[in-house]
Amino acid sequence: MPPLLRALPLAAWRSCRGLTGCVPRRPAGAWSRALSSLAADAAGRPAPVDPAPSAGCPAPAAPGPGADLHWNFEPRSHLCGDISEGLVGQSVRLNGWLQNPRSMSEQLVFRTLRDHSGVAQLVWEAPAGGLPAVGDLLRSLPLETVVQLTGTVISRPDASKRQHAGAGVTDGLVEVAVHTITPLGRPVASGLPFPIGTGKAPGPAAAVQDDRLKLQYRYLDLRAAGLQGNLRQRHRTLRTARRILDAAGFVEIETPTLFKATSEGAREFLVPARAPGRFYALPQSPQQYKQLLMVAGFDRYYQVARCWRDEDLRADRQPEFTQLDIEMSYATPAIVKKTVHEVISAIWAEAKGVTLPEEFPVLSFDDAIRMYGSDKPDTRFDMIIHDLSTVARKRSSFAPFRRVFDEAAAGPGGAATLEAFVVPGALPRMSKSAWRALSKASRKGHFVIAAEVTADRGLAAVGASTALFDFPDKQSTGIQAEILGPLGAVPGDTIVFVASPPRLPGAASTEAGRQRLDVFQRLAQLDPAWAEPLLQQDHFLWVEDFPLFTVEHDEQTGEFRRESTHHPFTAPHEEDVGLLFSADPRDHARIRAQHYDLVLNGSELGGGSIRIHRADVQQHVFRHILNLSETQVAEFDHLVEALGYGAPPHGGIALGVDRLVASVVGAASLREVIAFPKSTSGADLTVGSPSAVPTADIRLQELRAALAAGADGHR
Repeated sequence: MPPLLRALPLAAWRSCRGLTGCVPRRPAGAWSRALSSLAADAAGRPAPVDPAPSAGCPAPAAPGPGADLHWNFEPRSHLCGDISEGLVGQSVRLNGWLQNPRSMSEQLVFRTLRDHSGVAQLVWEAPAGGLPAVGDLLRSLPLETVVQLTGTVISRPDASKRQHAGAGVTDGLVEVAVHTITPLGRPVASGLPFPIGTGKAPGPAAAVQDDRLKLQYRYLDLRAAGLQGNLRQRHRTLRTARRILDAAGFVEIETPTLFKATSEGAREFLVPARAPGRFYALPQSPQQYKQLLMVAGFDRYYQVARCWRDEDLRADRQPEFTQLDIEMSYATPAIVKKTVHEVISAIWAEAKGVTLPEEFPVLSFDDAIRMYGSDKPDTRFDMIIHDLSTVARKRSSFAPFRRVFDEAAAGPGGAATLEAFVVPGALPRMSKSAWRALSKASRKGHFVIAAEVTADRGLAAVGASTALFDFPDKQSTGIQAEILGPLGAVPGDTIVFVASPPRLPGAASTEAGRQRLDVFQRLAQLDPAWAEPLLQQDHFLWVEDFPLFTVEHDEQTGEFRRESTHHPFTAPHEEDVGLLFSADPRDHARIRAQHYDLVLNGSELGGGSIRIHRADVQQHVFRHILNLSETQVAEFDHLVEALGYGAPPHGGIALGVDRLVASVVGAASLREVIAFPKSTSGADLTVGSPSAVPTADIRLQELRAALAAGADGHR
């Protein structure tokens, strides 16, 4: 509220509302007089004075704090991004932030004005600009001062067009000749923490400090065009998804964010409730609610859902995140995939102008691990992995290989493997020292070595003085038949051999898969021009037939421990249902889940499954497969009871919105597509959370009682 309005008694305001000159705002021409006052201060001249108030009106209060705030300003006529040749000769009124000035002389000033739509070039020339105060202000106002200005759109001189076209200005062919300029807030008094658009701290600040600074002043970093564009693309992505799902008969329904603690998977964030010893849990996903909605008969549901998981953070993970959650009654994996394909295709068409294939390729989990060493393989490049374990056991006395195999044979986990992939000779060449570094960087218990295929079809191992393989006949003949032929390697190629202990149950990648990615990244650094076309591609892939359970065997106790590979509500393949009721825990490791992950360029965009829709089967999984305690089983009573009242077969998927948008805009980190992300320690540096709270607010005595009593047996 303006100070004059605040100063008026209510009765005086009511009596003066209709009188000319009594409206509590600056009279006409006040803005120009204010500008003249600023200029007069600088020149030592007396400032102009507003006329006295009309008769019968109370005198305005003396100026105080906030007296220079301008609430009553005229609406802008255009956005900065609208300024173009079609407006030449027209008067415009613009709002925005002032950017770098270029004062050519006392009579000529250039500057730019930025708003969310773009950047407009400003110019002031003394003969045509009117009051000298306009030029003084345009030249002297600090960076990022919020202003309103008026002016006329004019064409730039030809030389200026050539010089400034593409220099960050939305239209390099025109500029705005400024007539008036009004600061709409107090000018920025001190320097900015970093230049807008760079996120770099002034001076030799460390990269870590720059990163923390950007998060601390996130509202400034968000003014940059790149981050602005990312968040606006996020909005468009969700708008497109909603449009496709709405047309397909889906209903958007919000589910609670104050849920209950359950043994569903990841660690949860707990929220104390008013009832002593009771807690809410922030949901890891709306999984159980959306299944209840299928029981309720909504048939097709979706939600842009906020989710929370108390996990270790990394570049592609945040403690709170957003997912596009979808569930369908009478669904099959094919129906769910078709729906997702329609959503993704529409997003890519509208955001990138790309037509995606009619269907995405499909790989089983076993094939993905075997061929790429990962359950989320990057298929933009080949380097297919081959298993040479049989050849190694029969034909190799190479000491490092033997050591890996012997150590595995002495342990409880099973046999070691020797895997290999080919780096074609046509690719960028890595030096011998780089190949040696790759070998030295391999993890403990593994061994990596590269060998070049020679002209006579032999193998020249990098950094090894002995042969990798022993053949009774001519070396090259045996190598060709048992190694080069199966691998498809030819002279000039390099083969990377990876000896590894047996893969742990539930492991989502292998050492060979990690080396495959590492080698590609090294090659991309050597020759960016070669890698760029590959990196610009988008390779979507469905990975399915995951193990339903991860089964671990304790050799000492003889006991088997089983966990859900994804979550306990996933249904098995129909042909594997019999194994679900087997008494042999090893059979449970063979059960395939009706689960499917959508992978893009080596990143998981989302995952889903067909759900267990029968109460008796769900109870069997809880009690006899996962061996949950009675307390843990009771956590799911609401779901099991609901399934008993007639649940249709159903399934769905959840797509990570943050990762999806990052893929669309090509962001290297999820932070670049989230308005206010957390740091790697889980802190929001902008507002300073998490923060301490008064003891009285957390009801310390109730929390102590809840912990002492074990919350009546609940977590």
